[in-house]
Amino acid sequence: MGVEETIVCYIFCGGEFTYSKDLFSLPKPDYTIAADSGMYGAITGGFVPDLFIGDFDSFDFSRLSDENRQLVNSVPSVRYPVKKDLTDSAIAAQIAVEKGADSIYFLGGLGGRLDHTLSNVFLLRALKDRGVSAVIDSGCHAVRYIENECCEIKKRYKYISFFAYSDDARGVTAEGVEYPLRDAVISRNNPSYAVSNSIIGEKCRISVENGGLLVVESNE
Repeated sequence: MGVEETIVCYIFCGGEFTYSKDLFSLPKPDYTIAADSGMYGAITGGFVPDLFIGDFDSFDFSRLSDENRQLVNSVPSVRYPVKKDLTDSAIAAQIAVEKGADSIYFLGGLGGRLDHTLSNVFLLRALKDRGVSAVIDSGCHAVRYIENECCEIKKRYKYISFFAYSDDARGVTAEGVEYPLRDAVISRNNPSYAVSNSIIGEKCRISVENGGLLVVESNE
């Protein structure tokens, strides 16, 4: 039997987004969604989304050049009411899951309003519960959630830090970092324990045997 291919979705979100050439080191998307003002980031990155969704309360057509206005008008769009129970990012994630996505990259989604940032971070766990791997990457920071698993992370940022999502994340091992961890316990009651590590080679390997862990990458 052949190995099933992973379906990758990019979701461009509002908030902080810094375009860099490292964006092209991410897996190529099978489907791309722009969520409201995330369309600005999609345009900056040279992407034409497959779908444009949101209540459009933070997207201003007058900011666009004539060329980009035509581009945006060519993208299928769905408008949602301003008063709703889900953020635009959460709606986009729901659509991505319905499209069969196994892996979602939220591009943007950090910075700006703290409530939206936290909502996006907590969304990582909700997606993991549905069997979907997700990363938020703003070009200045990246956040991912891992649970009872192992992952490899390529070096793209200066710092890497680990935070317990559950009360305790047990059996945490970090290899290929300046301060290695071996079968460590990271507790929510000691949040600064594993802050400001760094990847020393091309990539590192992180695993957690029991519990959930937020992995945060940052530049200066």
